[in-house]
Amino acid sequence: MNKRMIVLIALVVAVSAVPASAETLEVRGTIAELDWLNGTIADSTGAPLYVADVDPSTPGCQPGLQWDYSTFPGFWYDPDDDLQTETMAILSKERDSPGTDTLRYPDDREIGEGSLVYRTHPVFQEYELHANEADPDRTTQTEMEED
Repeated sequence: MNKRMIVLIALVVAVSAVPASAETLEVRGTIAELDWLNGTIADSTGAPLYVADVDPSTPGCQPGLQWDYSTFPGFWYDPDDDLQTETMAILSKERDSPGTDTLRYPDDREIGEGSLVYRTHPVFQEYELHANEADPDRTTQTEMEED
């Protein structure tokens, strides 16, 4: 058996062993410290991550837990211009089943479809290379540099 066939078989075995589901998301780590006093997201209104309305632009109040650059260091933040573009939220109640809590303490490990909301938007960034220095290999400017 040649090397290519062995690699192909190993790849097929690895891919078939990984379960995939587009309907649910399994939570494998701590999202927020829910305890016996605050057993659901709705009960944790004093928590620093809790917001009364995750998306004020949509009708109806959608409370939940929300992360941004200040609560999750993996999100982009530009301290020079105080710009941030990313937020992620878990709705307090299931989007498709409003009477059901999204997460219940202690053993609920699934976030229902539509209850995890990630938002971002583009922000124009001008870098110093284009603003202050010309590229010696180029003879023409781009439209952005001409302005």
